[in-house]
Amino acid sequence: MTGIVNLIRDVSREKELDRMKTELVRSVSHEFRTPLSAIVGMTEMLLQGEVEEGKVDKYLSVIRNEGLRLTKMVSELLSLARIESGKEVLHFVRIDVEALLKDIIDTFSTLVEGKGATIRYVLHDIRYITGDEESLKQVLMNLIDNSLNIL
Repeated sequence: MTGIVNLIRDVSREKELDRMKTELVRSVSHEFRTPLSAIVGMTEMLLQGEVEEGKVDKYLSVIRNEGLRLTKMVSELLSLARIESGKEVLHFVRIDVEALLKDIIDTFSTLVEGKGATIRYVLHDIRYITGDEESLKQVLMNLIDNSLNIL
């Protein structure tokens, strides 16, 4: 007995995912180049003594902020990979909201000062919440960073 089996499979979703991944890699590579160029360039200038004494702290601040920006991007990529693989696990804990906000504000203090901005918050009676602290911190940092970037 002889037979023929035709197997037809729609691969358009897989092709679209591959295209999106390729575009993401291009975009991320481009986004990484800018802070890396700033870090390398400013570090070289500092090491070669080409920076006026009064500007050293400014250069170090830029290097720190660009390093934090890179760290954030890497964290977001890792989180995206975990979500895509279904391995993203949220850890719900009791979060001291004020302590979390102060920590985030400290992280952005140099950038906020440089932009002439102010970060204020009102907690009212909210002292603690339950949630995934790292995810909440990432969301808040993204909001602040985006707000500072439009100034």
